Amino acid sequence: MVYITSETMPVNEGGQAALMQKLNKISISNVPENYDPNFLVAFIVDTYGSIKGERILRDNTNEVGNQMLNIVRLFKWTPGTCNHKKVKMIYKLPLIIDISVQ
Repeated sequence: MVYITSETMPVNEGGQAALMQKLNKISISNVPENYDPNFLVAFIVDTYGSIKGERILRDNTNEVGNQMLNIVRLFKWTPGTCNHKKVKMIYKLPLIIDISVQ
């Protein structure tokens, strides 16, 4: 069973600030004509804190989603909990990249 909500969400080592610091280094080499600044990846954090089932849900550059998932894999993760037990949980990670500031 994979949870979508729980008492505590999965957390990467260093917290959200550390994750955002790494995500801020993502670059786009070829900006498509119909550029959409919204990106979304999803993955499962299992009961051991391992990343499984990675998926790119939104990426019209064909490069940012992979960069996001590579960054996610760099971190050690603490699993979410439900009723004080570690559970598998889906984690959706959105990102907006404003290319006017790159």
